[in-house]
Amino acid sequence: MRKFALLFILAIALGLGGCSDGWRAKTSYSPVVPKYESLSRTGNSPYHEMGKVYVPLSSAVGFEQRGIASWYGRKFHGKRTSNGEVYDMYQMTAAHKILPLPTYVSVTNVSNKKSIIVRVNDRGPFVEGRIIDLSYAAASQLDLVGPGTGEVEVKAITPKGGPSAKKDEREVFIQVGAFSKKGNALRLKQKMKAYGFGDVDVHKKRRSGSSIYLVRVGPVNVDKDFDRLFDRIASQIDGKPVIVSK
Repeated sequence: MRKFALLFILAIALGLGGCSDGWRAKTSYSPVVPKYESLSRTGNSPYHEMGKVYVPLSSAVGFEQRGIASWYGRKFHGKRTSNGEVYDMYQMTAAHKILPLPTYVSVTNVSNKKSIIVRVNDRGPFVEGRIIDLSYAAASQLDLVGPGTGEVEVKAITPKGGPSAKKDEREVFIQVGAFSKKGNALRLKQKMKAYGFGDVDVHKKRRSGSSIYLVRVGPVNVDKDFDRLFDRIASQIDGKPVIVSK
């Protein structure tokens, strides 16, 4: 009886050990075939993360980047990605801070020259110095799971069938107020000018059958001291400024 009990306990222990490491067992994954897709409804608007402002590109045509890749796996498996899909660590996907969602890119490990194609459907990584976060499947194909990070080259792939893309201008507006009365909007405009902000306009829009007047600073190029300007505007108004693309 005691011998049977010991064997039973040993079997359980081995089973638990297999389960704890079983998520790493898969070695082959379905390849990604690039195809034209419309931009996702979510995940393509300007956003804040860890004190920084990110403005996603409107086009990935010609995009190339070299830097450090990392990967994310079981902790996020089954959770929503930035474009609303469910993250599957066994799919060839990736996260990027500013590429349009979705975008297909080739990723090449600089050290061993292994290359894969992934579909970008999430935002990140937000660790300083990293340019792309690969799924577990993608990282395993590039031999990056063990070391955790590695230098890669990222190149966007433009599938056939999509509209011809224009060069991304990387310009946005910073909205500082919204009013139902034009007079209030004009007063805020003059106030912002008095603070030294030159490019301030009042933009009229229709919402729910009525007019609304938006006070905006810009257009502003996000690559030229944008964070400093945004913080300066935030310090001068009562509410929180909003980044808008139009």
